[in-house]
Amino acid sequence: MKNCLSDDAAAFLAQKQQLLKPSSLSLYSNILRIYILPYFRSESQLCQAGIEEFISDKLAEGLSFSTIQICIVVLKMLIRQRWISQGLPMAEIKLRWSGPACNSEHISSLNRQQHKEFCAYLTSHMDSRNLGLLICLCTGMRQGEVIGLQWKDVDTEGRLIHVRKTVQRLYGGENSGERIIGLPKTSTSIRDVPITGKLMRILKAYKRMMHPETYIVSNADVPAEARSYRAYYGRLTKKLGLPKVRFHGLRHSFATRCVESGCDYKTLSAILGHASIRTTMDLYVHPDNEQKRRCIEKMLRSL
Repeated sequence: MKNCLSDDAAAFLAQKQQLLKPSSLSLYSNILRIYILPYFRSESQLCQAGIEEFISDKLAEGLSFSTIQICIVVLKMLIRQRWISQGLPMAEIKLRWSGPACNSEHISSLNRQQHKEFCAYLTSHMDSRNLGLLICLCTGMRQGEVIGLQWKDVDTEGRLIHVRKTVQRLYGGENSGERIIGLPKTSTSIRDVPITGKLMRILKAYKRMMHPETYIVSNADVPAEARSYRAYYGRLTKKLGLPKVRFHGLRHSFATRCVESGCDYKTLSAILGHASIRTTMDLYVHPDNEQKRRCIEKMLRSL
């Protein structure tokens, strides 16, 4: 059987072009170009043993579990399309991996005291960028969603933030560097997030002075640059002596506080815009030793 994986990859991307968001298409293209095509040069590698060898090699190189998992997903779709085009039965495809890449990576977060102190600092040093960080800590919104927020998306009467778009930049391929303002990650990511307390008062005061089309974080008619915003966040947390937590860890911090406060997982899943409760549980619910201790003590008191 002729080895034409490169041709299959091109056909695969062409087929997905009408089905995927530009950011997802760019991700798949990069995964193929950087990891899959350079590795799978021989037809004999396209089997379970070849896949397992690929995984072992990439783990040894230090590639993250999450990236390897994406590689496996893309490779499975590519091989599925390849075999279908050759008239081979779907039952022949048996690519599996039950190794560590199937376990979601633990996303570090701020503890309760750090969360509280960071919110206090942002509130007392308010500007457009700090307001965006405060929104993340108080709503669990994703970075791209917060960057894409305009003042027209803030409903002070209904006390809601309407999440309707996200901002992403494409990397790799002919459209590398292009910034895309599109729909959020999934259909469930299009949602209304309640705003309460101090954040509500801040947003209400600011909105009176702002044009509806102005982007909140950039305070301009174009959205902020995600990479620059992450860099600002990193400098700020370092200055404040906070632990080195990724920007996405702000979302995790919010989710963790909700769990600690007794929020049910279905409601939390809806707030975060997840497609299923399982996603919320796998990614964001990581009880610490103190929570485990309280759980055991509660059980023992019931005896």
